[in-house]
Amino acid sequence: MQNLRYIREDQINYEIRTITMEDTIAVSELISSILLISLVSLAIGIIGSHLINPNVTKIPRVEAIVERNLDNCSLSIQNVGGDAVSGSELEVRINGVNVTKSVPNGNWTNGAIITVPKDKIPANSGSVSVIYTGLGSNTVIVQSIIAGC
Repeated sequence: MQNLRYIREDQINYEIRTITMEDTIAVSELISSILLISLVSLAIGIIGSHLINPNVTKIPRVEAIVERNLDNCSLSIQNVGGDAVSGSELEVRINGVNVTKSVPNGNWTNGAIITVPKDKIPANSGSVSVIYTGLGSNTVIVQSIIAGC
């Protein structure tokens, strides 16, 4: 069996030492270097994000009902909620054919209706798209399928 030596608390020597400026200099330099690198990285990230994507455009959100009137075979597209869109920034396409002259001159707001007459609509079924053309984009904001008349 090994001899174990027991130490009493009164036998332990405590060293009390005050912290001086020389003890903290290296820590201060380390913290300042980390802060400087973080600040430079953040600045590069902000500048880089603006250079990569300078113009963030907001595409309007529109809810619409597309209806085909079976009496006169016209087509109605009613805005039932969402953002108002300027009529000059809209295109209506049926089977890819632009029928934009049907768009109202003012804003297409909640409750406003775009009516496409029978002579602009093909006799067979097809697709209807309302396209936002603001700021050079061509984004479909409403799309539906219509039946023939």
